[in-house]
Amino acid sequence: MFGFASQSRVSLLEKELCLYRDKVQRLEDTIHMLSNSINSLQSAMLAGAKTQEAVAYDVARIGELISAMLEATDVGGFSGPEGGNSGSGGETMH
Repeated sequence: MFGFASQSRVSLLEKELCLYRDKVQRLEDTIHMLSNSINSLQSAMLAGAKTQEAVAYDVARIGELISAMLEATDVGGFSGPEGGNSGSGGETMH
């Protein structure tokens, strides 16, 4: 009778061991998937930052080009009807 009780206990422990092995395997798989997801997010964030940097550079270059064009055409001093430099004798419009 003692041997029978020990055998059933061993059988239960073996079942538990199998369950825990399965759980550990699923957790390892989940960790692997999370690691891949984090790597993908990191790559996407890096690409986004580089794109944002490139856009900022392009905007700065366009601003420089516009400034250079305004300086070359001497329109930089134009202040519109309120400023008096409208080009028609310094008159202001109201």
